[in-house]
Amino acid sequence: MKIHATSHNTFFVSAFFMSLIILPGCSWFGSEEKPKPQREAGKAAPAVPGVEYATDSSSVVVSMDGRPVVTEKSLEAEYQQLLQDNPQIEQMLPLMGGKDGLLDRLTAALADRSVLRRFIVEEGISSQSDYQAERDRMIKSVTDMLNVKYFNKKYVATVSNRDVHDFYDKNKDTMPELLISRGGVQASGIKFANEADAKAFMAKLKAAKNDLGTAAKEAGLDNKIEEFQLVHSQSVGLPPVLRDKISAMTSFPSVELIKVADDAFWVVKGASKEDTVYREFDHVKDNLKRFLEDSKREEIAGKAINDLKEKYDIKIEKTFGSGMPMMPGMPAMSEEEIEELSAEMPQAA
Repeated sequence: MKIHATSHNTFFVSAFFMSLIILPGCSWFGSEEKPKPQREAGKAAPAVPGVEYATDSSSVVVSMDGRPVVTEKSLEAEYQQLLQDNPQIEQMLPLMGGKDGLLDRLTAALADRSVLRRFIVEEGISSQSDYQAERDRMIKSVTDMLNVKYFNKKYVATVSNRDVHDFYDKNKDTMPELLISRGGVQASGIKFANEADAKAFMAKLKAAKNDLGTAAKEAGLDNKIEEFQLVHSQSVGLPPVLRDKISAMTSFPSVELIKVADDAFWVVKGASKEDTVYREFDHVKDNLKRFLEDSKREEIAGKAINDLKEKYDIKIEKTFGSGMPMMPGMPAMSEEEIEELSAEMPQAA
């Protein structure tokens, strides 16, 4: 579950409370009715520290000791916040009885939240040192993420459509995201330990009209044929010289003798060539634009951090010989990166 620090109430949307909201019939505290202490009619018990009471004048939905903890207005606010923080829930509404069904689950979860908050205070748990230390640590972590998020918001980068198109043209051969197929030369070959043997086999291959399989069988080398499949400039697992020579072939079918090393000579057949197939620019331009804007924003934000370090006279007084380079500035995190980091944190009710 991702934390969105957009409201002081949003922390209740943790895995614990989400299970109460989404799972049918799920109630952590159970549903058995227990005898309640009688209270004089018209009088509410004193407020309990730690419990968040509703103060608006709308109809009461949940009360605790005669005091409203959830009203129609506060419930609607929680409902809207829930959908904003977890848009996927809207698609699940039909499975939960629509909005009314979700409101019933949300009401039960909010009632349980109030019980839990009161219990933690009345049992003295919130006063325990380990509880307070963990709460302070979590508050600092969330505050740091919020600081990064709003720092990044100050540095908005814009990228022109021309810049996006130029980036596409320049990088479409090297970025996997911009390729459907790299294409390449369909090739196969046999490796020889010396040039004389390679040349002798080349003669047999030409006599066999460049039929590598036939020539290899006649020479007793049919088990030595290696299929390279499609070879292109980014192919891995091949010696660079061999890769480059094969990918540079222009006529097909053709055969070449390629020296890779003093003890490595390849007789290669290029059978055909497939063209590179790119993703259409219109299909990737929006993602490319966001990528370039994020990259530009990180550059701007990094410079801003360095300027602030100088302004605040930040000095690294001690290093520990880790061998890691000292980064010139803090890398700016995207909202997605912040959310991924927050997903790894313990959730708070």
